[in-house]
Amino acid sequence: MIIRLSIGFLFTLISCVSSAQSLSNLSFGTESTFEVAAWNIEWFPKNGQTSVNSVGEIIGALNIDVWALQEIDDSSKLKQSIASLSDYKAVFGGPDSRGLAYVYNTKTISNVKSFRLFDEAKYSSPLPRAPFVLEFTYQDSVIRIVDNHYKCCGNGVWDKSNTGDEENRRYLGHRLIMDYIDSLWSKDNVILAGDLNDILTDDRNNNIFQNELTNSRQYRFVDLPIEESNNVNWSYPSWPSHLDHILICGPLLKQFNKPTTKVQCIKVEKELAGGWSEYDRNISDHRPVAYKFDFKATNNIKDTIEAPNSISTTEKARFKVFPNPSKGLINIQQFEGTEITEVVVRDLSGKLITTKKIEGSSVENSSTIQVNKPGVYLIQLLFEGTLIYSDSVVISE
Repeated sequence: MIIRLSIGFLFTLISCVSSAQSLSNLSFGTESTFEVAAWNIEWFPKNGQTSVNSVGEIIGALNIDVWALQEIDDSSKLKQSIASLSDYKAVFGGPDSRGLAYVYNTKTISNVKSFRLFDEAKYSSPLPRAPFVLEFTYQDSVIRIVDNHYKCCGNGVWDKSNTGDEENRRYLGHRLIMDYIDSLWSKDNVILAGDLNDILTDDRNNNIFQNELTNSRQYRFVDLPIEESNNVNWSYPSWPSHLDHILICGPLLKQFNKPTTKVQCIKVEKELAGGWSEYDRNISDHRPVAYKFDFKATNNIKDTIEAPNSISTTEKARFKVFPNPSKGLINIQQFEGTEITEVVVRDLSGKLITTKKIEGSSVENSSTIQVNKPGVYLIQLLFEGTLIYSDSVVISE
């Protein structure tokens, strides 16, 4: 009788624990807020059908509008994972983006487009995975998310003179992305999200994100408070470190300091009977980092200042790119002792069209560059690898 009661009690206890711990208990998103999450799902699916089922449950429960994903090894399995979620769709970056993907809610965002940046072979060192952009409309406003997975590893010391140094490769890739954002989208709603494989709290000399961290009027890493908290809250517990970040730019900063704003490293393992070991075995070695806010369209952005590396009114007064539109030959005029060492032309997806080295650039010097195909192009002027001016030019028939 005693044995039977003990077994019955144990069965009841196990049943209670099982019902209390369920992925369906997870929650984050709401109907009134916009949510984005960055999640490295470690070579999904790392444990076959168990991973497929679990990831689908997690996405369904958290009710997040856009997931920026990394390490998606099997696109068909991700589609299978969300097959029962009728409102969700997946889009993939392809082989050049090596595992980057999005899952998004088709009922909350519309006019969805996706494209890659810097997918030429010459960028494979700073950006081993071509940045993958999702452009969409939310509440009649355009938002762009740039998903990336930066180069891993390193010793924590940034060797700026070594192009093969892991920290320097991350910095160079990060600068390519940020210079592109500053040049084309400086007044737009832009989010950079992903496994950026570096921490935000390095000392100044070794911090590849220093530019964004010191310009809080133009950029904000919304997850910085997570990294500054106890390491039990970090996104990569195995090290431990906090490597997965969400950076908001420009007008989106106005949405940050609101009561409904929330950023969280979601501890999915708390809803698993086996805790972290089960999560790590079946799902990922990274936790998702999610951000939600009450989005309102912003028309007046006068209180958003330019970033130090973006193009100010003063810089524009020092250069002239003409004629615009052009039949193909573009003139670059410099004033006030400015100096450039390279002119770069890209299309609006970031693809390199042509480049020209400039020797002996000096006061009131003029340079030219030829673009043959009609379209809209981005002209970038660089001095020793640093972007100092950017403008768009129309090449007509």
